[in-house]
Amino acid sequence: MLNFPIRLREVGWLPGHSYIHRNVVIENVYICMSCNKLDSSLSIVNGELVLADKNPGKIFFHLIEPGTRLNTIKEAIHDELFFRFDDESASAVRKLVGGYPAFSFEE
Repeated sequence: MLNFPIRLREVGWLPGHSYIHRNVVIENVYICMSCNKLDSSLSIVNGELVLADKNPGKIFFHLIEPGTRLNTIKEAIHDELFFRFDDESASAVRKLVGGYPAFSFEE
């Protein structure tokens, strides 16, 4: 839809989003920002157990790469803003976020 500076495929706002992934393989490049999670979640990401604490008052930023495999063990409702990019934009998106594929900051 937008071709400046990186072709953006989709933007989504998901208030009160509850995700459940069952052996899902991500096919595109995503930048996700989540907040207002009132409970912790537990997932297996690329074979590794990942605990994400609740986050009232913080916004979490994640770069999700194509080929990432997700399995939800314990879901958590949260608000999420995401940006999905075409695969050919992957290197430009990585360059945009530099060496910080995941971080948090105060609301």
